[in-house]
Amino acid sequence: MMLDSRRFSIMKARKRDSAQDHEFKTSISTLTVSSASRISAKFKKLELFPEISKDVVKVNRLERDQRYNEEVRKNPDKQIQKQTPQPIIPRAPTEEEQSLAKTQVEGNFINRSHGYVKVFNAKTYQVICVAEFLKIPDLSPQKREDFDYLCAFFHDCKQFVSPDALEALSSGDIASMIGWSRNLRRLEILDAYRNDEEIETNKQAYSELMERSERAGSVLWETFFEFGSVAAEKTRKRMEQLNSRSSTNNIFAASLNNNSNGSTATLGFPTNNFYQDLLPNQGNVSDAPLSFAMMIPTFKSTGKIGLQAEGHRVDHGQFVFPDIKLSIQFAPDTICRIIFRDREYNHGTIPKTEVGDSTRLGVCIRAPMPISD
Repeated sequence: MMLDSRRFSIMKARKRDSAQDHEFKTSISTLTVSSASRISAKFKKLELFPEISKDVVKVNRLERDQRYNEEVRKNPDKQIQKQTPQPIIPRAPTEEEQSLAKTQVEGNFINRSHGYVKVFNAKTYQVICVAEFLKIPDLSPQKREDFDYLCAFFHDCKQFVSPDALEALSSGDIASMIGWSRNLRRLEILDAYRNDEEIETNKQAYSELMERSERAGSVLWETFFEFGSVAAEKTRKRMEQLNSRSSTNNIFAASLNNNSNGSTATLGFPTNNFYQDLLPNQGNVSDAPLSFAMMIPTFKSTGKIGLQAEGHRVDHGQFVFPDIKLSIQFAPDTICRIIFRDREYNHGTIPKTEVGDSTRLGVCIRAPMPISD
């Protein structure tokens, strides 16, 4: 009896591993990673900031009712259906809420900070997240040069960002003001954040910066493809399709660029997507391609990669998935790259503590989810 039970457990584990391997090859990469660790995560809804979640639900309901009542007032003889409200921007958590969330993450979540990690849904075998932690001292000379180049480009963009935008800028968040050219080959400062006066005054410097943008974009795509070629191909193809579609449809283009949940325009790292399932539905999220993100330790004053031996230190700031209790920690002297299902699983970062000149550069490639056709 015990032997049969053991044999059943072995067969079940083999079936699980086989299903997960197939999912990885069809969703992430056909390459085999022998040293990878696996996590089979159980999904259970968890509100990391419960009061904010209540606010989101309340505002959505209120806005929907207000729109409905207004339509009824304008068209008393017409049968009106309640419309889905526009997405809202949740408020920032208070210091007390941040402290409680940080304690919960550090005490109750699965924490990973090194190696290569594959995370699957325990019930469906769906890959949720793949993370790889690259030790900076172990990078090849070419790879280190590429990352140095990328960091320098983002830092040098700050000169041509509007003063108001820079003042409101969170440390390391310059990527949220940078986006792709329509052909997805070059990086550009988004129109809303451009300092046209500075660009006009320093035309030569701006021109030289834009000449560097193609290589910076190439480094991002190459890093994504190297890490997960299957996921990268699907994501890029979707972005190209949407860009092509928006070029011939002005209404569609407007919905694409105004999407507060992200678009081809922004490379900002996702820090506050804890409430996606509470926001209005914007299409079939299961059809959305996977996203790619990367976190690099840098210095604020120079934009250069920061090492612990050079005094770099940033505490906390973990990237977390509350519903599966997963925490990705950004260890010193480490570049972390991640592929994840950002539409289907709530996620975000815990507030970080930056010491002195230290910060982190977060970048994300995310295909847009248009609001409407």
